[in-house]
Amino acid sequence: MDGTKNRPESNISNMKKYISLLPAAAFLCIAISCVLDPIYDFPHPGAVPAQISAEIVGTKAVETLWNKDKIGVIVTESPSSDLTERYRNVGYVTASTGTAAEFTASVNRGGIYFRNDETVKFSAYAPYCEGDATLYPGNDGEIAVSTLTQPDAATAEKLDYLFAAEATASKAAPAVKFAFSHIMSRIILNVKVSTADGFDAADIDKGIFELNGLVHEGTVNVLTGKTVASGQASCAWSLGRFPAAAGAYDNSPRRPRRNPAGKSAPTAGKHRYVAVVLPQSVPNGLILKAVIDGQAFSIDGVLAGELEAGKSYTYDATLKRTGLEFTGSTILPWEPTKDRIIDIAGNVGFENSKYFSQVFKKQTGMTTHSKD
Repeated sequence: MDGTKNRPESNISNMKKYISLLPAAAFLCIAISCVLDPIYDFPHPGAVPAQISAEIVGTKAVETLWNKDKIGVIVTESPSSDLTERYRNVGYVTASTGTAAEFTASVNRGGIYFRNDETVKFSAYAPYCEGDATLYPGNDGEIAVSTLTQPDAATAEKLDYLFAAEATASKAAPAVKFAFSHIMSRIILNVKVSTADGFDAADIDKGIFELNGLVHEGTVNVLTGKTVASGQASCAWSLGRFPAAAGAYDNSPRRPRRNPAGKSAPTAGKHRYVAVVLPQSVPNGLILKAVIDGQAFSIDGVLAGELEAGKSYTYDATLKRTGLEFTGSTILPWEPTKDRIIDIAGNVGFENSKYFSQVFKKQTGMTTHSKD
């Protein structure tokens, strides 16, 4: 009888002891989970966070710089640790809108940390592909890309893949500095009407323009920076449907360009289109087609040859009643190099001012004044 009477009190006493242990147990679980977390190395004694910074060599697709972008950082070599398994797609973000930017981990305490004295090698890519930081993005680092739809500047920027590699840092020197380069190709198409040949400025605004013969499907490998164009070439890729992009360089009929100072001047009778495409071979060239009031005009063999990664291709044409007329083209590195010119044959010039003077005189017959 006495045991039966005392049992409820004993149970209550045990429950109180159990409840009193809960906060300590919860704290212990939290502490253990932090230490064992495969990504958040912050709690490890002596861990040092990587300091990520980056610059763009040149400008982005629509002639902008960093614009509060997010990049993916990958550890490619860590000789004496498992960092290559821990950090395969770590997101970093910047608030900068300049050429160079400082980046912070997009997840609180979710960045990369050094835990020993080894020298670690990094690569990075942009725009960031959301995913688990311990897994390579896409299909083992290969991301499917389609350039078929580019309705505005924001979409074009998302297709402008950037890549940086061979950056090194360590616990003693944790600054990771990336220099991004373009791994896609850029096409700039300038079309104007000739008012002397039967058109007026309003005609080009109502026209439909196509650039046909490009392959738009492919992949970008963010581990190597390589791209592959695959599939069938397009036979009706419309440029004329691109609407204006507010506050940025755009493909609209009456806003052909926005300069770095943010000023844009409408130019009647001209269209300027910018498209980001996969690098590829176009041995027979592309077909530029214009349709105005039901009448079709076209030029074959546009930009024949190779569309190379990191290069910008500009093609100029004038629309006349007698047809589309080629008026000029240039092929330039997307990333400008100091003291470089492109001669009339499209060949890259020099890297110092003395050689610049020699090449300039040879091409133009004029002389330059140099401080060297």
